[in-house]
Amino acid sequence: MCDKKSDFDTWYDEMKNKSNFVFRGMYEAKFRLYTTGQRKWLEDNLQRKIKYRNFIFGILEETKKNPFMRKYISTFGIAANDLFYMSYLQHYGAPTPLLDFSYSLDTSLFFAIEKLRKPFLCPKSINKYFSVYYVELNDSINFFNHLEFFTEFGVEIPQQLSTNFFTRTIDPQKIHNNIFDNDALFIPNPLKKSNLVTTDIYWANFNMAAQDGCFFLYQDEAMPFEEYLMTKNYPAIKIHCVDIRKSLAGYVRRKIGLSRKDVYPELKDLALESYETFKKELK
Repeated sequence: MCDKKSDFDTWYDEMKNKSNFVFRGMYEAKFRLYTTGQRKWLEDNLQRKIKYRNFIFGILEETKKNPFMRKYISTFGIAANDLFYMSYLQHYGAPTPLLDFSYSLDTSLFFAIEKLRKPFLCPKSINKYFSVYYVELNDSINFFNHLEFFTEFGVEIPQQLSTNFFTRTIDPQKIHNNIFDNDALFIPNPLKKSNLVTTDIYWANFNMAAQDGCFFLYQDEAMPFEEYLMTKNYPAIKIHCVDIRKSLAGYVRRKIGLSRKDVYPELKDLALESYETFKKELK
């Protein structure tokens, strides 16, 4: 828990130098780690009408049917897979089984304070804090295998995902038997993993590059992610959380030095900036 600037500095300096972690900022420490898919399925009482996996599968199928989406994807000359569609849905706020994380500690802190609520409106102690969750990535852990997701939700496995993309050999019979039902998945940013076949995976989300983004995908319909990891007994996947007093938000903002423009770059702005910079260089 960080109640003072010195507390935050000690934690920040320790974590800033570590490259094997991914982070997620939460503007309320009381919030749990639910996916948009879980929230929508539960809050809209859809569990009375449809199973969770069918809910996710249905959204994917409707997205794929969109004629403009198919036309747009064809301009890139790629055969989009479900990760492409899910990154698109996630970016624009539609329900998915994904949780956004970032390789950047500063970016996660930006997200934590971006929508911060003033602490004096919140009398309870926990409401005086925002939080950052972080997970240590261990290269020996085989938990970013995308076949597990495709199997769990009954989605066709895209052919363009090369077998070199995976970290372990998959037994087709075991896939057929849905042996991976309880596995959590880490979906890395292709730019951060040298062993990925990056031509086999595409993000439909421009901000993934600016935010050093990555995803966790997990299939539970109602359990928050941090509880899921503990309940399902993932001894090698350690999730941590630090609570930071909201009164330090201004100090944190100055420390990380990021603006909304850095985290949410607009394509139009980038184009115009390029033109303006070029004009200045002509002088």
